[in-house]
Amino acid sequence: MQHSVELAKIYAELRHNAKGSWRGAKLPFQLPCPDRPQLSAPKKD
Repeated sequence: MQHSVELAKIYAELRHNAKGSWRGAKLPFQLPCPDRPQLSAPKKD
């Protein structure tokens, strides 16, 4: 998940006509789900 958030921040900083008007394409970048718990690897038995 961390990599996708970093990519989303970079995308929000880009300027091009194809971005559209969705919130994730605008600055300042905001996490789409700020209250979502961090992912962790499954526990091994």
